[in-house]
Amino acid sequence: MVGVVVIDVDLASLLRLSQADLPADYQVYLANEWGDFLVHPDPSLTFGFDKGRRVFMQESFTATKPLFEQSTQPVLLNGLTQSNEAAGHVFSFVRRPFGESQGNRFIVIGLGKPLHDVLVGANMLGNSIVRMVLTFSAFAILLAILFARALTRPLHILADAATHFFSDHAVDALPLKRTDEIGVLARCFDRMRREIRVQMDELRSKQHELTHLASHDGLTGLPNRMLFMQKLEEAIDRARVSSERLAVLFIDLNRFKQINDQYGHSVGDDVLAVVARRLQEVLHSGDIVARLGGDEFIVLVKGERSADAAPTIAARIVRTLDDELTIDDQPMAVGASIGISQFRRTAIPPKRCCSTRMPRCTRRSRAARVRGCRMAN
Repeated sequence: MVGVVVIDVDLASLLRLSQADLPADYQVYLANEWGDFLVHPDPSLTFGFDKGRRVFMQESFTATKPLFEQSTQPVLLNGLTQSNEAAGHVFSFVRRPFGESQGNRFIVIGLGKPLHDVLVGANMLGNSIVRMVLTFSAFAILLAILFARALTRPLHILADAATHFFSDHAVDALPLKRTDEIGVLARCFDRMRREIRVQMDELRSKQHELTHLASHDGLTGLPNRMLFMQKLEEAIDRARVSSERLAVLFIDLNRFKQINDQYGHSVGDDVLAVVARRLQEVLHSGDIVARLGGDEFIVLVKGERSADAAPTIAARIVRTLDDELTIDDQPMAVGASIGISQFRRTAIPPKRCCSTRMPRCTRRSRAARVRGCRMAN
């Protein structure tokens, strides 16, 4: 007696229960060793004798054919590069043995997922990376700006100070308190600048002294012949335009030679210095007195007062120089002779005027340009 037991197992329900453990967006594929779909996202494509249909995995996904031959290497289908087989999806298929180990039975399991869902994580990661790159780039730019300001601004200050070294242009304070190389450079530059400015001030002082010595008498401090000639030419040029009156007083010390021979050149120099000081005291602030050389002095009187006041000024000078002076406890009198030349607009040239000797001034000059010339004793 033979009996047959038929067990009807709802495999689809069993597989759906196992599929429930996977994320909802995953698609599960399962095929037997012949390639029949046992599990498919579309139930109408699953294997069923009762329905008379067979749909094979190796026909739906041709890349899985090696798995049904002898290959055990997983198969990956990417919708980006294999759009004809995995349009808009990503698939992964693996072959696993089924039943006893010595048998040759196996199944092929596949998982699929929409490409968009796969790329969501990558897109999120990419966006995160972009945000991180932008954040770090902005931070790096900020650091670069701060570093550049900390490094280049002191250098610009040093460059500006070096450019306007000799000018009065106001510059920013040098970074002297920095402890780095820029601070050392700033301190060295500041020390060099101060030393050069001291030397420049000394040089300007020496230049002023040389200029003064070139235009003034070293003994009396009065203008010398060169400076007086310059002042006289300027006064004559102005007089020609404005009809200004001018008078020149020639002063010759009477007894200077005797004093110089009797007491020596040192006392003679002191006498000249005293005479120069007395002349400056007796003259008006606008008058110019100079030493021509030796015991000869000359005075320029300008303006309307020159015509009427010149004789009075000459007489006052004579009285002042007739007063006794004391040098090294030695009383002595110098005395002076003064010649007066008064000028019109067509005055004689200054060089000829100043080269006229005192004895000729006691006589009427034959030069028609000289208005008057007389001596006061």
